[in-house]
Amino acid sequence: MKFEKIQVQRFSSQDWPGEVSDKIHTQVLNILALQKSCTIFLTGGRTAKKVYQSWREINNFSSLKNINFFLGDERCVDVNHKDSNYKMVLDSLFKRGIPKECYFSQLYDGDIESNQIIKKMSSQYPNSPDLLLLSLGEDGHIASLFPGTKEINKKTNIDLILKKKGHNRLTITPKVIEASKNKIVFVQGMKKIDKFNEILSSNKNILAYPAHLLEDASWFLID
Repeated sequence: MKFEKIQVQRFSSQDWPGEVSDKIHTQVLNILALQKSCTIFLTGGRTAKKVYQSWREINNFSSLKNINFFLGDERCVDVNHKDSNYKMVLDSLFKRGIPKECYFSQLYDGDIESNQIIKKMSSQYPNSPDLLLLSLGEDGHIASLFPGTKEINKKTNIDLILKKKGHNRLTITPKVIEASKNKIVFVQGMKKIDKFNEILSSNKNILAYPAHLLEDASWFLID
């Protein structure tokens, strides 16, 4: 597949979290220079956690205003569960608190009625975020869109993924990913970089490679 619009940046220094968070922060400020508010979808994962820990240390992070933060996906677990992305973001990016004039939305609120939660969250989630952060999994998944996932609802902003093993998940849909105005994807480690190269060289097949939705993304490869 030809990814003609993507941008690839490689990070190999020990301070890669600082370099990555600086780029994200600069992009957010650039967005806010052009419009009154900014919508950001956050990703989970260990790479993202390190980036968030560094991002919160930037001098004027606590002074950010008019930003609505959302999660791109979440496991259907309690907010205090160790696998909760919401908890991870609170403990890393917002360890010192959410900036006063910003908002962080919870994706899973304990509702287990699938149709109701999809309808509820889809109505609350923006169609086209200003900045979407994603992480590439070793198997090639993004958000909670795993290779071979067939049941994704293309009409809603959020869908429920029922897992045979592990926790059920809520995820943004291809509709939201494709409509996102700016996209950054974290790819850390050689296994994931190899998967990225495989995705790059493969024929377009979103079912097999959900990352094919990201033809115009910025990919941050981290050694």
